[in-house]
Amino acid sequence: MFSICGLIQAASTNVKDMVLEYKRSPNGSFTATIRNHHAAAATAYVAEAYFDSGAGREQRTAFGGDALGHLDGGGIEVQPGDHNMGYSLPPGAAATSTGFSAAIYADGYTEGNEDVVSMLLSGRERSYEDLKELIPALDKLAHNQMGQEELMKILDRMMARDREDGKELDEMVARSGLRYQFFMGAVPSQAIERLQTSAGAGMAADFRAWLKKLETSKPSLK
Repeated sequence: MFSICGLIQAASTNVKDMVLEYKRSPNGSFTATIRNHHAAAATAYVAEAYFDSGAGREQRTAFGGDALGHLDGGGIEVQPGDHNMGYSLPPGAAATSTGFSAAIYADGYTEGNEDVVSMLLSGRERSYEDLKELIPALDKLAHNQMGQEELMKILDRMMARDREDGKELDEMVARSGLRYQFFMGAVPSQAIERLQTSAGAGMAADFRAWLKKLETSKPSLK
């Protein structure tokens, strides 16, 4: 899940099935709650808000991402109903407007800014392609047919390619704050982290399960 401050333009009302509220917590701060009115879970979204910092100056904040861009879901998916998201505004701040710029649901329905929906799906498609490329190498690692150093070189090349492609897309399409680069490179970055923390144990099976989720996701990537 990403968190952005000061990047998004005015809170969108293009998303009708998701509502963002900042409710006062016992310590006096305002914490984000999402209400999903849709029949299916929201698997990807960008939530945004303007808030008064208490100094007479309005600021912006945003959070969200794509659950299918994370090996473990990233805590992003929002089932129908009310959910405390754990994001709080700065002390003394109060939200002046809230909304979503885009949302994608598990049943394939999308709503909101078409450019942002396209950005989220582009990141999802890149993860799908990266996983198809990476899994054979992970199988070789699991069977001692490839060393970690060789695998790391593959991941470094994949990361560089994803970043460059994201940069090129961002240069072609003018946007307010959000960037394709935010959603590119999910697979190599998480694979590198996994190698560094667990030496690759169980990676092939876990990343294959991630690929399966993408293969069966909606809207279809095929």
